[in-house]
Amino acid sequence: MTLRSAIFFSYARPADVEYAMEKALSDLFDETTMAIGGIDPSTDTEISDHKNIQILYEHRKMGKSSSYNRAMQNIRDGHIFLISADTRFQDSVIGRMIECLGDSYELAFPRIEPFHGSTLSAKLGEVMWHFHDSYVAMKESRNQFFCGGEFQIVRHRFIIPNSSIVNDDEYLCHRAMSGGGKIRYCRDVIVRNTVPGTMRELLKQRVRVNFGHMQSKRLLGQHASFSIAAVNPLETIAAIRNFNRDYPGSLLALFMASIVEMISLVGAFFYRVQGKDLSNW
Repeated sequence: MTLRSAIFFSYARPADVEYAMEKALSDLFDETTMAIGGIDPSTDTEISDHKNIQILYEHRKMGKSSSYNRAMQNIRDGHIFLISADTRFQDSVIGRMIECLGDSYELAFPRIEPFHGSTLSAKLGEVMWHFHDSYVAMKESRNQFFCGGEFQIVRHRFIIPNSSIVNDDEYLCHRAMSGGGKIRYCRDVIVRNTVPGTMRELLKQRVRVNFGHMQSKRLLGQHASFSIAAVNPLETIAAIRNFNRDYPGSLLALFMASIVEMISLVGAFFYRVQGKDLSNW
């Protein structure tokens, strides 16, 4: 039987760490690595003594790519789950993702469905995820480069060569495809997550993500961002048409989200010009 391994990532979010530890103790995985920091480093005895759970505590914030590489040193090839601890998922998701990956794919990821929120930022964050869902499905159907993060399953222990890489998930998708592998979008498998609760937090998140897309375009020669690809009018029309089909009645919210996205693109561009390092959340 193929080994099931998981790496959970979290920093300064005790509730997320507690959730990840519950999953680690549920025997969903043969081996679990907890890449955590920013909280009380003392852990429950049951966790500390569990032979199949390893805690890699970060006394200072390392950045996601560095944290990923550190954790990968303890992982063997098989079915490797890379999970942001702020996601929430049913136990059945693990088996369904393995089934979706099958024998023909190198990497796969599920559909992210954010929890509903009442604030404007939550509503805009939700429509951004919905657009991402529709856009990724379109790109996959066209056999073009696409990617998704928060929750991935990979088959091999890829190493990220540059710790300054912001969008680690995008790099892994690129690495999988450039090596001749295929990526699959498991659209019928749903994982939940939260979106920023304030406009300031949402804008900060989008600036960083778009900075990462610009970085990917420069370093890898490709990216998975619609916002950067929107200069292509035919692709833009097709993407909006597909979104309206998948999520009817959401165009106004999408228009409002696009304003936030344009502002974030400007911010990301200026950070790039200034030579900022955004690899550390």
